[in-house]
Order: sequence, then C-alpha cells, then structure tokens
Amino acid sequence: MKNGKVFRFVVLMLFVVFAGFYIVSYSNYYDYDAKKRMTLTKEQIKQFEEDVENGVNIDAKKYLSINEKKYNNNISKLTYKLSSTIGKTIEASLNTVFNKVAGAINN
Repeated sequence: MKNGKVFRFVVLMLFVVFAGFYIVSYSNYYDYDAKKRMTLTKEQIKQFEEDVENGVNIDAKKYLSINEKKYNNNISKLTYKLSSTIGKTIEASLNTVFNKVAGAINN
C-alpha cells in the first residue's frame, strides 16, 4: 500500500508542475518582454528623427538602449538566495522521491 501512496504523490506533483508550466506558457510574459525589448519608444523614435534632420552622426546603440530601473538591493538579493535554496531543496526531494519510486518499481 505504501507504493500506491508514493505513486499518487508523484503523479500529483507532476500534475502541479505541469499546470504551473501550462499557466506560465499562456501568460505570454516572455512574448511581452521580447516585444518590449524590440520596440522603440516614441521618445527614441522622435530623437532619432531629429538627429537625422539635423545631420547628427547616428549611433544605433544610442537609440536602442532600454532605460530600465535596476531594483537590486539587499532584500532582492536575500529573496534570490532564499528562492535558490528552496529550489535546490525541492530538487533534492524530488530526486529522492523518484529514486524511491524507481526502487519500488524494480522490487
């Protein structure tokens, strides 16, 4: 009976992981981020057009730079470390569960 509980737990965990990936894939966050990086803002286009009219030497890097504020601070660093630790812990526990399932199947 113990093998049945382990199997149900593994199937449930796989379903939760799949559901998470499925939701993230349909949220279009990656597409939004890529589009934001590709698209020039109105201010950058206006500055480019003014520089062309005035005969200024054009450098593409000047117009393609994205001025995003960086939010690196001690809290974000601590949160990243905590998230990384949780991820490693979950990975180790999943490896243990899968090893036990493999052992149960082989027996």
